[in-house]
Amino acid sequence: MKKSRGIISLILVAAVMVLIGVTTIRGLDSEGMGAARNINLGLDLEGGVSITYQVKGETPSQEDMDDTVYKMQRRVEQYSTEAQAYQEGNDRVSIEIPGVEDANAILEELGQPGSLYFIKHYDSEGNENYTLGADGYVLNKSIDELQGTDSIVLTGSEVKNATAGSFQQST
Repeated sequence: MKKSRGIISLILVAAVMVLIGVTTIRGLDSEGMGAARNINLGLDLEGGVSITYQVKGETPSQEDMDDTVYKMQRRVEQYSTEAQAYQEGNDRVSIEIPGVEDANAILEELGQPGSLYFIKHYDSEGNENYTLGADGYVLNKSIDELQGTDSIVLTGSEVKNATAGSFQQST
């Protein structure tokens, strides 16, 4: 009785180990969900870029820091869904992007100030300059291509003052 129970336990353990091995190699579905090849490694295992920016001058308000962290998070998400931007102390923002190899290119891109462009929906030939995608508006042409035409109406450097408001028109 005890011997057959031990054999059954051994067979069950072996079956579970085989199932775990197959899942690790193939995954749970056709796209490989759960497979080892689809595990995103962190900065410590995969390598990548870790950058810390420190504010010069007086300490910014918490609102300014929160806004900066949010904007940096949005910018680093283009490199990796695992990228993180977070506040350290009162005047530092740290950014971690796993899996990136060219740290200098990342530093150069993130060091550039953001740009604001007011773009016509259609160019002079009736083609759309941008479309609405699942994640928001997406440009159909590069900024350089748009600057070569009359599609950019206004840039952020030309805005002197702006306030939030709403306009309702009743018919």
